Amino acid sequence: VIPMMPAIAGLSAAHLAAILFPAGLKRLYVARDDDPAGAGALKTLNQRAIPAGIEVVPLEPRLGDFNDDLMAFGRERLAAGLRAQLRVGDAAQFLTVG
Repeated sequence: VIPMMPAIAGLSAAHLAAILFPAGLKRLYVARDDDPAGAGALKTLNQRAIPAGIEVVPLEPRLGDFNDDLMAFGRERLAAGLRAQLRVGDAAQFLTVG
């Protein structure tokens, strides 16, 4: 749904601890699951990113995770929900529908 946004997958706390932030990174979107593991992952990234001067922006699914949202609501409604969570200018740059 956000095909133009550079992305990586961190599927565990160990993966999140190993992520090397690229030089010059100013904003980090975190597409998290709505569960305790997702909350923990977000906390871990905040603890690492904020001291490095990186803004962390959580992307929250309506249901348990974004796959659930996609299956329940479809691509266009999922994109609309994400558009509302992206910073001004980022939606136009990264999000395309269609």
